Amino acid sequence: MKKDNQRILLFIIGGLLLLTSIIAFVMGTDSNKSTNEKEEEKEPVVTPTLNKEIVRISDTDIIFAIQDVITNFYIEMFNNKENAILLLDKNYVSRNRIDETNITNFINQTNADVKFIVDEGYYNKDSNMTYYFIKGYTIDNINEQDNLYYLLKVDMENNYAIMPLKDIENLEEYAKDYNLSRLYIDNETSFVTKEISDVNKLNNYIENFKNIMYIDSNRAYNMLNDTTKSKYIDLNTFINDRDNIASRLFDKFDNIDVNEENNMIIYNIKNNNNDSIIITEEYPNDYKIDFNFFEITE
Repeated sequence: MKKDNQRILLFIIGGLLLLTSIIAFVMGTDSNKSTNEKEEEKEPVVTPTLNKEIVRISDTDIIFAIQDVITNFYIEMFNNKENAILLLDKNYVSRNRIDETNITNFINQTNADVKFIVDEGYYNKDSNMTYYFIKGYTIDNINEQDNLYYLLKVDMENNYAIMPLKDIENLEEYAKDYNLSRLYIDNETSFVTKEISDVNKLNNYIENFKNIMYIDSNRAYNMLNDTTKSKYIDLNTFINDRDNIASRLFDKFDNIDVNEENNMIIYNIKNNNNDSIIITEEYPNDYKIDFNFFEITE
């Protein structure tokens, strides 16, 4: 009887040890699974993709970020050509043997007050490696350089590289025919976008128009919408009225009324004198301007 009790006791102890081992094993498995899941959440696997569908850039934040990048490149060209070369696509630099002595053979020199304005841009959407095809111009308070073309490459790490392009007849067709191939960039300069408010955007539009009136009056004249343009007999009448326009264009807004019509965004801006500026935008930087300044200077 005593031996039977001992056997029963040993059986119970063995069962408890086995149960404990099973519980420990299950908990360990769950713990490892949870840890692995957390690691997967922290480090998702990103498969590089290179979509080749080309569309026009309609995002104001991206357009302004591109303007900042290329403007900074021109400023570096003025201040430190070595730094400017570092911003260029390395294959482009190597292929053309670009250095500080000859870089101005490929990129026009300007002064420290330069600003690059995007006229038109296209990109390949939904891709880890983005190619931005850009047409634009520079203004520096004295001169304008028109029809400048750039390719801005941005990889999945948001590193970018700049490549000047030669004169192009049709930017959209050029972008569609371009051989998109690279998925990574060996530069370590970050492409950063920030949210641009309507007020900041419209202030930029008005300020650019005022500058262009004096630097390239013909361009400014053609930026007028028909309602305002019809008030001027010709370009010379508009030129004679520039000082009047500049003094009346305001950058303090009391009210902005926004409407959309035929894929156009129409901004009706008013100040406390009830002066009105109407900006009709099709794409960022692609706009016409109207104003109710009826006192045209003869």
